[in-house]
Amino acid sequence: KVIKEEGKAPENFAADFGYSEKMSFKLKNAARDAARISMKGITECIEAFDECDANLKFSRMNEKTAIEQLVTNLAVIIERSR
Repeated sequence: KVIKEEGKAPENFAADFGYSEKMSFKLKNAARDAARISMKGITECIEAFDECDANLKFSRMNEKTAIEQLVTNLAVIIERSR
């Protein structure tokens, strides 16, 4: 999303990340999907992943519960971000 906001087309930034040309289709789809979510929403999603990671590493939370909580949090963030 940030690269697109800088004016680069998805098909042109595969090389920026060292991806093969085959990845350009996936990158186009990712850019399309990311356009539907605000930058604040993307930041909140990253924070949700970080929280899940911490729960898995440092708490006694069951792995399944931590993943279920992550998926629920992501769904709420994405819905609110649209």
